[in-house]
Formats: sequence, structure tokens, C-alpha cells
Amino acid sequence: MEFRIDSAVLTDAVARAARVLPARSPMPVLGGLLLEATEDGLRVSGLDHEASARIEVGAETVAGGRALVLGRRLLDICKVLPRGRAELAVEGARLSVTSGDARFGLSLLPLDDHPAPPPLPEVLGLDR
Repeated sequence: MEFRIDSAVLTDAVARAARVLPARSPMPVLGGLLLEATEDGLRVSGLDHEASARIEVGAETVAGGRALVLGRRLLDICKVLPRGRAELAVEGARLSVTSGDARFGLSLLPLDDHPAPPPLPEVLGLDR
């Protein structure tokens, strides 16, 4: 997985998705944010036992794929990125985050351990 995105857009998407992450969890995977790079852009997803969030933003995808990383750590990194373009890429068992002269690395969490988001209820009707 590899994509390029404006660092401010990335920070906003990660911050919004990270709001649902539990403050503490006995399962580290629940503190993870799932990043999915597709031809349509970037999807950032997070969940806990009661809520889930999925944020979709535009990004230039070089190579599609998925990566699961600790959400609060990624948010801390995003907050200190210089303005401009950021590049994120999976390199082995790590996600590299580069923007300007700044370069960070995050360990990947196992994707198989990440639970699926809860199903949405059926729409019963619209009130206009």
C-alpha cells in the first residue's frame, strides 16, 4: 500500500476516525485505525465495542492495500507533520509516514485480528 495526500486532510481524517477509539483496551487491535488505499482515495476506519467511524477522503493512490496501525500514535504523528504533501507506504511490517524532512515509522497490527464493524440497521423511513 502506498498513497500521497495533503497532510492537513490526513490529519483531519485520522482525528475524526480516532474519536471512536477506546481510551484503553485490553486488546491493542481495538486501538487501531484501518487505512485502506483504493483507486477512489483513502478510507480511515476505527471502532470500539459501541461505535464505529469510516472517513473517506481524496488521495493519490500509488498502490492499493490495507494497513492497521495504532490510531492515537498515528494521530500524534499527523499533528506534527509539516504542511504539504505526505506519503504513506507499507514497508515490510511497518508503515512509513513521510512529509518534507519528517519521517516516521509505525509497526503494523495484524489485520486478521481487527473486528468487522457492526452492521447498520435497516432504514425504516425518512422524515422530511
